[in-house]
Amino acid sequence: PLARLEALIRKAPAREYAGVEKALLGALGSPDLTPGGYRVLCRHLGRIGSDASVPVLSGRLSDAEHTELARYALEQIGTDRALAALRGAVSTAKGARKVALINSLGVCRDAAAVPLLTEACGDADGEVAGSAVAALGRVGTRAALDALTAAAKQGADASAIDHALLACGEQLIAAGNTVAAAGVYSRLFA
Repeated sequence: PLARLEALIRKAPAREYAGVEKALLGALGSPDLTPGGYRVLCRHLGRIGSDASVPVLSGRLSDAEHTELARYALEQIGTDRALAALRGAVSTAKGARKVALINSLGVCRDAAAVPLLTEACGDADGEVAGSAVAALGRVGTRAALDALTAAAKQGADASAIDHALLACGEQLIAAGNTVAAAGVYSRLFA
């Protein structure tokens, strides 16, 4: 069945993706699905999926066996609903799973995650706190810059803050906020 789905996806024009997505989601529910099959389905859902995939994928974020592939697919889908699912999963996650979810929010440059990331900068788990600092740098908004400045004042790892500030400065320049970016660079290179 996976070979048929692969062929269907390769041949399908974009206007038929909704039907393909429905078939992929149906296959995810198969009791005979192998780990390799799950990987293939999630990869394709990440490529062509829409908000219709979010409930199924977000339901797998708490499943240790499936969380990574579901997270990756949601990251690739990248819609507001997919990002909300990732944000929602952060609150119940711990350890490496929480780090991975936070990293996805950074990869997606999710500005709505800034409050959550700001809070995570103070997490007792150093890996979680470090990933939140890095994610804020990738988000690269003025609010993320303010959060990084606050995290630095609260004693966050100076090297991690500096790397995140560099990334944030790059994003600010890309967004046309050269004044804020100049402030970042003057702080770093003073």
